[in-house]
Amino acid sequence: ISKVVSDLLAPITELFSRCKLNTADVSNVIMSGGTSKVVKIQKQLGSMFPNAELSLNLAPDECIAVGAAVQASLITKDVNLDGSTKLLSVSHDILALSDQLTQHSTVLVHADSTLPLRRTIPLSLSEGVTELTVKFVMSPDLPLSTLVLPVDDKSKLVLGVHIHRDGSTHFTLTDKTSGKSSDQMLKQPS
Repeated sequence: ISKVVSDLLAPITELFSRCKLNTADVSNVIMSGGTSKVVKIQKQLGSMFPNAELSLNLAPDECIAVGAAVQASLITKDVNLDGSTKLLSVSHDILALSDQLTQHSTVLVHADSTLPLRRTIPLSLSEGVTELTVKFVMSPDLPLSTLVLPVDDKSKLVLGVHIHRDGSTHFTLTDKTSGKSSDQMLKQPS
């Protein structure tokens, strides 16, 4: 059965590779249908998406209906078949920078990611840090925001961004251990 499970999960791996996404970007995996009851598939998906919650007990018909509704919400009412309509997207990578993290620079949002979007990534602190400062930039010349959060050696940190359709952007830095967080909302200029 291991070969069959590998064959079933191969398209997921290929999709993430082609889209240049990280499995850490996924916070919830919804499994629906008969194969969702196979424990081996559940375990493989759990290890493939270590930061995600596996949702196994949802009604298949409801999953399909909600998924279709979400996709439909992304489609405008004015259907244009000539190919000139484009989705809104981020023009440059959005980076999270901090000398206090083990990885000093992290791409939070890749260029050409479509809007709206939500990303969450786990962070690892360097030793001895008591206050974390993270800067968000679109390029070295375009700083966006800075968040500061008191931390300790036990902190489990998560960095998040939610970019709305109108371009307003919400950055969050959360310590899951203490429950402390810092956030900032950037409004799109009118």
